[in-house]
Amino acid sequence: MVEKKVSAKKESSKLSKKIIIIAVLILVIGISVTYMRSNVQAPPDIDGIECNQMEQAVFHIHTHLDVYVDGQHRTVPAYIGIIPNSCLYWLHTHDPTGIIHIESPQYKTFTLGQFLDVWSKSFEKTGIPIGTPTSYVNGKEFSGDFREIQLNAHDEIVLVYGVPPDSIPTSFDFPQGL
Repeated sequence: MVEKKVSAKKESSKLSKKIIIIAVLILVIGISVTYMRSNVQAPPDIDGIECNQMEQAVFHIHTHLDVYVDGQHRTVPAYIGIIPNSCLYWLHTHDPTGIIHIESPQYKTFTLGQFLDVWSKSFEKTGIPIGTPTSYVNGKEFSGDFREIQLNAHDEIVLVYGVPPDSIPTSFDFPQGL
């Protein structure tokens, strides 16, 4: 009987040691991962727009951008403002439809200039025409600096470089839910 008690104590002691070793390993791994994440340099803010690991939902709207060069439609690339396996800027695109996603942790006015800066600094510069375009918001010509155009929910923004297209879009048919 005494032998069984000693044997049970030894088994219990071995199990306790295994649990302690596993707990220490989990703790060390957790600390290492936290340390590595904290030492990864986040991309710099662009015009006050942060690049966060998760999409933000406090202020979440969408606007649409069309770009024309000498009458020809140019595609606004997918993944502007998205750094794979890293982060998303508050202004970004998911696909080549021209839909700009504005997803910020705060209510704030954002401008086309800020989006264009995110485009030029966080993405290869292909597709960004040089010069001052004629600009339109919901079919009406915009007077003033095109970079100051505010990104409002469901607006249709058109930038025309050189010869205009036959007609200027006045709206965009956003998918349901956007």
